[in-house]
Amino acid sequence: KRPDQPPPPSPLVIHEHQPAVSTPPPLIIRERPPVPPLRVRSETITRWLPPVPLPPRSLV
Repeated sequence: KRPDQPPPPSPLVIHEHQPAVSTPPPLIIRERPPVPPLRVRSETITRWLPPVPLPPRSLV
């Protein structure tokens, strides 16, 4: 005679939880922020530089 089977497991219950929303710390502004500097137009300067001299070659 075969041994009796174990009872079936209890049903699996899944509880879904909303992830906890972390509240950011309060923003404390103590003084007026500085005024950003005025934008200055940039200009491109092109210059010709003298060539780099060749290093001396060793004589063998």
